[in-house]
Amino acid sequence: METIKNLKFEHKGKLSIYLQDGRIIIVPLSFFPAIRKLSLAQRKKWQILDGVGFTFQDTDELFHLSKVLGYVDAPCC
Repeated sequence: METIKNLKFEHKGKLSIYLQDGRIIIVPLSFFPAIRKLSLAQRKKWQILDGVGFTFQDTDELFHLSKVLGYVDAPCC
């Protein structure tokens, strides 16, 4: 199973998700309205959950890697 190593906002309007196996997934922030609303400072306060999910200090929303990859029926974190 894929696991998250790092998150970055290195491209304008996009989230880069770095996986342990070396792959990088780049997705538009328009897919994540809750993240898009966060300031640049707030976006730096992220946390990886069990390697397969992530969240931010200033939002209650949890994001699961399988949903990012398009598995609609994936469980939440």
